[in-house]
Amino acid sequence: MDVPTAVEEVLGDETITEVVSLKGEDALYLTPSRTIYYGAEGFLSDESVETYPHDAERIELTEKRRKATITFGYGTDGEGLLNIPESAIENALYPILTEVFRSTGVIETEETVEGTYRFGELTLVVTSRRLVKHVGTPVWDQEYVTVPFDDIQGITTEEGNVSSQLVVTTSGRTERIKTPNEGFRAVDETVREAVYAYYDVSDQASFEAVVTPDESDESETDVAETGGNGSNSPGDSKSTAEDDEVVFVSATGIDPSSLETELDALETAIDEQAALIESQQEALSKQRARLESLRDHIKE
Repeated sequence: MDVPTAVEEVLGDETITEVVSLKGEDALYLTPSRTIYYGAEGFLSDESVETYPHDAERIELTEKRRKATITFGYGTDGEGLLNIPESAIENALYPILTEVFRSTGVIETEETVEGTYRFGELTLVVTSRRLVKHVGTPVWDQEYVTVPFDDIQGITTEEGNVSSQLVVTTSGRTERIKTPNEGFRAVDETVREAVYAYYDVSDQASFEAVVTPDESDESETDVAETGGNGSNSPGDSKSTAEDDEVVFVSATGIDPSSLETELDALETAIDEQAALIESQQEALSKQRARLESLRDHIKE
């Protein structure tokens, strides 16, 4: 790899993990700790080098017609603005995001990134060990959600006319990943393949067999805990009321998981209605244009 002398001077002992070509000889040189921007000497500019540390708290992306700006947010230490051609966004953003994740401890050093996706305000990164999801105007900040593969107990899909959802259940919560239909298949396949590889299985049935508790094991555990006959053993000197604190959980109120499911269904229905309205408006516009054409013809 030919590395410009100006880059070598700031590189030190660090290893380059990836190179992203920009325009002409301009390029980004990524190391584990920072992104190094190299601007080649041109007719109107001198050779330049700028560095952007990966210990960022926030990554933002501003897109314009011909160029984009990746903003590294460092909290009280300010910001770093990296300007790149608009055509280089996809090639540059995700290697940077991956190194930021490693540098800030979101993922582990040896963890590989299997896929990265951006749909509007949704950013999804699929690694070899977890899902990292962020929803919001920034591409990423500290308000992210991570789902370790160790915690996953089920994966299902909910298909819609406009968008679909990948539903990932764990012992503590249900995480829904909603994407437009044109990008859903790629997300679904990447997530499943990564999870299957983690559990060393080849399909959904094998995965479910691994993560679903064995009923016979649960029965044996129940028998062992109840002394073999489903009741307190004769040697017990204290009653259950004396040994254990009984906690009563109110059955009233709103079930958060049920409410989330209802809200997701409502959102899907709204998306479908919006698509239908848009189609009807387009048909009405065509009819209105035809009517105006007929009127003009009659006037002539």
